[in-house]
Amino acid sequence: MKGFFASVPPARDWFFGLRTFAASMVALYIALIMEMPRPYWAMATVYIVSSPFVGPTSSKALYRAVGTFAGAAAAVFFVPLFVQTPILLAIVIALWTGTLLFLSLHLRTANSYALMLAGYTLPLIAFPVVDNPLAVFDIAVARTEEILLGIVCAAVVGAMFWPRHLAPVVMDTANKCLPTPQPTASGFSRVISSPKRSAHCGQRWSAASTPWN
Repeated sequence: MKGFFASVPPARDWFFGLRTFAASMVALYIALIMEMPRPYWAMATVYIVSSPFVGPTSSKALYRAVGTFAGAAAAVFFVPLFVQTPILLAIVIALWTGTLLFLSLHLRTANSYALMLAGYTLPLIAFPVVDNPLAVFDIAVARTEEILLGIVCAAVVGAMFWPRHLAPVVMDTANKCLPTPQPTASGFSRVISSPKRSAHCGQRWSAASTPWN
């Protein structure tokens, strides 16, 4: 029995799950009230951008909004321009998506997420309206609204209920792993050379950095 309860997630994980579920239901409810064409996008966005910490949630939400807006704008621009030549339109979409995804995979920064979103937002909007290009603007606006609604719900609920900040976790990990407040090179080498201590620190740093992925 003791081993069973040892595997139960801590209370903060339950709070995070409950908070994310509540934010997703709020986003879905508002999307249904506003009669958005795909309200599930708002709900899914909450789960995509949510993080146990406030900072990563806000950062990911911002870059997702920027990427969605860029992809939607590209769809509104390219679809009317190349709709009479479907093959050329497909080539343009492939070049746009491939280039931005390539850049997002090779730019090891947080803003690469915006490039990835801009890359695959264009085909998600453009391909369904090839036979009805007049609807591209409406679909682009609707998707942008749904994504922004999910972002706002995730950010607001995450900041209001049980918010957690990443800085105290990083500082606590550093204080427990480093031997002195101002570690020297030799002191740090002793931490690394100790298998038990380095494994413990590696697990804590991994746990602290997971929400950024």
